[in-house]
Amino acid sequence: FGYFIGGGVVISGKLFTGSFGNAGALGPLPVYGASGPARQLVDVASLGGLERRLVRLGLPAGVIWENADHWDVHADIIEDWLNDIIPATAYAVKSAISIIDFPASSSMVRCLVRSWTKLYLVFQRLWILKSHRA
Repeated sequence: FGYFIGGGVVISGKLFTGSFGNAGALGPLPVYGASGPARQLVDVASLGGLERRLVRLGLPAGVIWENADHWDVHADIIEDWLNDIIPATAYAVKSAISIIDFPASSSMVRCLVRSWTKLYLVFQRLWILKSHRA
């Protein structure tokens, strides 16, 4: 996860890039949320999506790009963002897996679990900071 959401497709031990080099790009996949019509995953789950959320709230968005280990963003905002991105990403991954029939132990799934874990840990650190400030 970054400004875009991508992956890679490996078939028979070789990288499969597709006709235009975009195989494994999850960002354009449509996802549905409680807030209405389908959106592209990249608009929901990327750091660009978080940046746009901060801007809409009138908050400085540069903090998410300055230091990956410390975001000065209120924990409630991160929690709302995580509540949007986790189901959206799960939906996109499930869609992609069903097309190629990847095994559940595929590196794509492991990578997503690592990414979600990292996001959770960031959220947890923010929550701890918020608790200490109160």
